[in-house]
Amino acid sequence: MSAASTITLDEWRQFMQELLQHNPNAAAVWDIMTSLRGPDHPSERPDMKPPEASKAYTGRRKRKYDTVEIVRAKAFYGVCGGQARSHVDTAVTLPPQHQWDHFDKHVARAAKWLGLDIKARNDAEK
Repeated sequence: MSAASTITLDEWRQFMQELLQHNPNAAAVWDIMTSLRGPDHPSERPDMKPPEASKAYTGRRKRKYDTVEIVRAKAFYGVCGGQARSHVDTAVTLPPQHQWDHFDKHVARAAKWLGLDIKARNDAEK
């Protein structure tokens, strides 16, 4: 049994606190962790009508497919937790750089840390 299989959640949280405060790799860790969750935009909201919510869901799923699922597959050598979707690719796809939001910037840096390429999304794909 490895040490990782016996560490408690609190021990892991303490480890992460130390890493994020003092380790020179903290920025890379933060970018990768942020990129694992996924974008909030476009996102379904309770006030949306079903067609609008469906369009937002489809847009968010596409963004996750182009970014999060690739980062997940690479970040922990193919291991994803729960029901997390992942797929193997060598590049993430982002909008043109002048359109990047906060999430896209984390993904671009995570891609760099993980050795992934960045492809620009063709605006016609929107």
